[in-house]
This record gives sequence, structure tokens and C-alpha cells, in this order.
Amino acid sequence: MPYAVWIELSDPDPPGSDDVAHARRPELVLELIEAGGAVDGPVLDDEDDTDAVAEEPVALLDVRVLTYPEGARVGLAVDAMDLPAALAVGLGLARYLSGTPALFGWRLESISGAKLDAPLEPGVWLPSVEDDRPRFPIAEHLPRELQEPAAQYLLAAAAADVNDPAGRGPWRVDAADLVAGSVEHPWGRELVAALGGLLVAACRAEAVRHPLVGRGGGDPALAQALLDAVRADHDAPATDVDQDGMRGHLLLEEFAAAHDLQWNRVDPDADPDLAEERRRARLRALLWAGVRCLATMGRDGLAAAESPWVWLADLDSDDVAAVVDHFADRDAEQTAEAAEEAEALLYGATQAHLLMRLALLHPDLLAADRITAARNDLRISTEPLQHLGFHALTSFGSAAVERATLPEHAADAARSVLTALRAVDAEEDDALDDLYAAIEDLLPTRHIADRERQAHTAAFLDLVTAAAGAGDDAARVARELLAFPAELACIVADLPDGGQAEHTLRLRVLAAAASLDPAVAGEVAADLPALRSKDPRDEPALHAEAAVWWGRAVRAFGDKPDVVDRAITACPSPGAALLRRITSFSLDDLPTATAAVAVVQAISALGIAAQEPYLPHEIITA
Repeated sequence: MPYAVWIELSDPDPPGSDDVAHARRPELVLELIEAGGAVDGPVLDDEDDTDAVAEEPVALLDVRVLTYPEGARVGLAVDAMDLPAALAVGLGLARYLSGTPALFGWRLESISGAKLDAPLEPGVWLPSVEDDRPRFPIAEHLPRELQEPAAQYLLAAAAADVNDPAGRGPWRVDAADLVAGSVEHPWGRELVAALGGLLVAACRAEAVRHPLVGRGGGDPALAQALLDAVRADHDAPATDVDQDGMRGHLLLEEFAAAHDLQWNRVDPDADPDLAEERRRARLRALLWAGVRCLATMGRDGLAAAESPWVWLADLDSDDVAAVVDHFADRDAEQTAEAAEEAEALLYGATQAHLLMRLALLHPDLLAADRITAARNDLRISTEPLQHLGFHALTSFGSAAVERATLPEHAADAARSVLTALRAVDAEEDDALDDLYAAIEDLLPTRHIADRERQAHTAAFLDLVTAAAGAGDDAARVARELLAFPAELACIVADLPDGGQAEHTLRLRVLAAAASLDPAVAGEVAADLPALRSKDPRDEPALHAEAAVWWGRAVRAFGDKPDVVDRAITACPSPGAALLRRITSFSLDDLPTATAAVAVVQAISALGIAAQEPYLPHEIITA
């Protein structure tokens, strides 16, 4: 019966002690195993658990040998009577190999066996063996011209993470991980080599000398000392070296010597383990100080750059490789494309939210000319409107649609969704999918003329209005839509500034309402989730945000009394009272809810009075 036996052998001899012997190992092991095509393997004696020599040689049907610097893996296809006998062959082979002069001292690390049913192909019983053990640090396979910019990138990305740990950029590198991983060869060498030149270039690019950043690991006093040393060298160079890399190297060498951080020097008389641990501690301390200095000096530039590559390219340093410019151009282009895509998504979702809110609470405004006058163009993205309508109809239920008084042009729309909506209420399988499919038929996304699209949209919005009625359910659904505007519209936008799509879209909906009507804008402001949040931080944050909006409005219209007078006439309370004291910046005497509503109403009235429909967007979403 054939069995596969795999044995792992380890070699205590350090790799490289005899290159010729190591190179000949595969051939040597095969010669030892295949001599005669069979082995006299020991088998276990059940009676006394001692080894005994088999009466007949055990045939080897196939052999695989893989050697590597630390040992070897040997596979045998053994024609034995049972699995214990096959494993005994493996044990005997391991003992035999470890006793030969060439492989003396090898140790058996593991042994395993399994039954073989049939050969993989004629004469082949075992799969090929592959070396899955690392032979060399992976980074060493990169040429130096790639290792250097990679190290610069890692340092810049870690500095950006120190400045903004909550940032959502996909390229952020956790600074703690970078420092911890620096002990892996060759990154300690590369990171320190890249650090000096970056410190010199970042100091030269500083527009404002910020104090040392508060966040980060390591010794803050050490980081402050390095920051002072770099800035002092910039103000009064200690050498006449102009090249950033060499100048930074000399600066770090002097700093490391002064602070006992010479990480690449090891005392030959010290205990090797203690010396290695001390070397690693010095490297970590030096890198933490360097990363915090980079974060401080690059605080403004890193925040404005699309990626670390862009920031590195903007440093205009002779120590930054030319390949960095290529990556910087790529990232800048991708960021611009992402910004255009995100803008299109947010614009369409904003329009859909505005239409849905009007359908729920102010259907009379849907046909008003001032919608077009305020927005210039009422183009919408159909898909967000589909999702918002889906949420509204499932919230109201089929009973609301059945009892609704529908205009004739909306009756067909009601019939098309009513069956699916009843199934949703009954919690039938796939009912939600069927309802969404029915809504998609009502609001097709492609192959439809603009006039027909407008007719379909009007019918669907009238259906939502009829289902909502005039009760509290309409107001509740409107608040839900504002609480989760991106989620309920199914908008996934990669915002260039790393901001949250929910908050960004909510502000855009607020600005869109302010462009339309002060009363509608005030209602949207009153529904802001921060006013109903249980988190004690949300309300003060909204009050501060409203104060920023009001400050922008005061600066724009504080010296235009004629516009303010017209705005007061058209503005409801409490916005009108705020406009009467437009020269005052402070909102401290107003509760958060009153302040938010009053500011948004006032901004809306000012934009309409000045005939600047995009003014609310410039103030609220800036």
C-alpha cells in the first residue's frame, strides 16, 4: 500500500559557513536516499516498542527533496504495509542522514504521512515541492533607486498620520507601525538615510514655524531638540554643503552623537542580544524624533497635498528622486478625477434630497418658478431619487398609498408600486427587490428624453406627496432623510478632503434649501441631527459652525444696508431679528437651535435679496 511521508530536517550549521557543501545538499541527499532504489527501513515492533529491521527492503516509489539554508524537506512515496511502517521509514531515514559525515547533527523537526490512492501521473506519486521559506528580506529585492523613494514616501505618509490621525486618506501610514517596523532590514538604513534630506528640505519649505506637534511617540524633548537643531542649521548653516541629502546626513550624525543615538554602531565586547536591543531602541528613538519634526515642519504642506508623493515633489529637493514627480503627477490627476466624480454624485444627491423634501413638506413649491430661478437648473440624478423615494414609500406603507387622493397622472405610478408595497408590508421574500424594481421603472435612468423624464419625476413626486399626506409622518421621514443623507441616497463618494459624505451632503442640502426659500431653509436647519443628538459635543459644534457662517455673512453684507433692508422684509423670525443687528458677529446670547435657524434664514434672505442664488453654498459649504 503506498503512503506519502514528509519529513522536515533542520541544520544547526549557520548558512554560508561552507557554500560548496550547501550547494551540493540536494544532490547529496538524493544520492543517499536513492542508492539502490530502496531502503532497509526500521519498523515498529508492537511487542517491545523497539526498532527492528524489516525482513524485506521497502520500495520507494517516488522521492522529492528540497533543501534551503536552514535544512531540508524530504518527501517519500513508500510502498509499506501500513502507515506506522511508512512513518518508521521516514524516522529511519532521518536518523541515517543525521549520522552521515556530510549531514552530521541534522535534527528531525516534524514528520507526517498520508495514504496515496493513485499516482498523479505514470511514475509520479508526489507533488513538486516549492520553497516557501524566505531566503532574503523581500525589500532587498528592490533596487536601491526604488528603496530610497519608498523610504521617503513612508516618512511623509507617517508624518501626515501624526498631524491628522483621523484622516481618511488611503495612503496614510501609521507612524507607530513605521517606527516599529524600521528594525527590519533594510528599512532602518533606508529610513535614516532619507530622513536627513527630508528634514532639510521641509525646513526650507516652512512658511510658518509651528511648535512641535503634541501627538506622537518617543521622547518629546528629543524631538524638540532635533527640531531646534534643524531650524538652527537652516538659519546659520554649520557647513558649506548645499546638497540636501549630505547636509541632512551630517546633521543627523552630529545629533545622534550628541544624544547617544548612534544606532548603527555596536560594541563588539557587549552581549550580542543586549547590543541588538540597544541598537533598535536608538533607531526607534531617532526615527520618532524625525517623524515628529517632519510632521511639524510639513504641517501646512502635508494637509494641502493630495498625497505624500505630491508633497515630496513640492519640496523641490535635490535629494528626492525623479520618479517621485511621476507618482505625484499620477496622484494629482487621480485626485482631480475623484473630485469631479464626487462633485457629480453630491450635486445629483443634493437635488434629489431637495425635491423629496419639497414633495414631503412643501409640494406647492415644486411647481413654483422661483425654484428654477434660485437653482438655475433642476437637473437631478435619478438613482438618488429612486433610493430616497424607496425609503419614503416603505416608511408610509401600502395603506397610505391606498387612501391617498392622487392626481390622474400619478395613478399609474401608484398602481405600479402598490402590489410590491403590499408585499413589503407582508414581509414576503424578495418584496423589497420587487419594490425597487418598480420604482426603477417609474424613474428610468437612461434612454429617456428630458421632457419625458420630467413628467416621470413629477408623477413620482406627486405619489410621494399623496402618500405622505399632511401629518407627522411626512415630517418624520424628512428628518430621517436629513439624518442619513448619503446612506439613504446610496452615495459613496471619495471626497478629496477626506471629509465625511454624510456631513458634506447635509450641508449641501441645507444650502440648496437656503437658495430656495428662507422658511424652508429654517425648517431644514431645525431638523439638523446635532439638535437631537445625545452626544454632548454635537450641539456646541453646530453652534460654532453657525457662528462661522454668520461671520462670513456679516463680512459680505455688513456694509450693504440696502440689501439687508430687503432681506429683513422677506425673512421670517428669528432670522429677521438677527439681520437687524448684522454688524454684530456674536451669537453667544442665542441657544444653538435658535442660532442655527436664524443664521440659515438670514443667509437665505440675503442671497435672494442680492439676487445671488449660490451665495448660501459659498457661505455654508465653503
